[in-house]
Amino acid sequence: MYNIRLVCEGITDQRVLEAVLFAHLKQPSFRLSRIQPDESLYGGDAGPHGGGWKGVRGWCKSVQAAGGLEAIGALRPDVHLLIIHVDADIVLDKEHDAAGLCPPPENNILAAEALVMGWLGLVNLPENVLIWVPGMATEAWLLRAIFPDLPESRSCLTNPLPPACVECLKDPAVALEGKQPKFVRRKGKDLRKIATAYRDAHPALAEAWGNLVDSLWSAGRLQQGLSRCIPASI
Repeated sequence: MYNIRLVCEGITDQRVLEAVLFAHLKQPSFRLSRIQPDESLYGGDAGPHGGGWKGVRGWCKSVQAAGGLEAIGALRPDVHLLIIHVDADIVLDKEHDAAGLCPPPENNILAAEALVMGWLGLVNLPENVLIWVPGMATEAWLLRAIFPDLPESRSCLTNPLPPACVECLKDPAVALEGKQPKFVRRKGKDLRKIATAYRDAHPALAEAWGNLVDSLWSAGRLQQGLSRCIPASI
């Protein structure tokens, strides 16, 4: 049984990762626990660091201040893998202004990874730590997996490069609006994610994982890390 820990922006990102882990390992031979936002807290309290990418940043900076991942107990001896998630759209934030040309999608994905490394104060990651950046947002993976025929779901890996593609969409959740199954709902000017729909999509996401690895640069990158850190048999 693999013990996997997760630092992420929110619960819907965790739901997608759960499906990916099941697809990779071919069985529920893992335990995934979210340590940021703290999953033991209730009533909308995301813990001392808050939610979203700023919560991830706060957690990472606490690691740096404490002297490393081991110092705060994030990498105990029984932990097989720690995954730190952010969406690549953080590069668009005026605090960072680190966006590159997209496509290709790796420009912004690698820039987001570099930001996380800076927050952690690390030059190299421990072997059992992965940074997961699913394109500009996790919803890009949903689009490609659940709605592959939409124009917005086009792969960024074609040759020649397309003018627009799914891993470069600034806000892929917008393309999910009005679709069935329903993953988002609008409240005023904001789109709210429906966490139960992300959970219910587990079978479809798991079934589509091979296609995602072949057609999404970010999925292929995560698959390489998973294969190294948690092989499909233990």
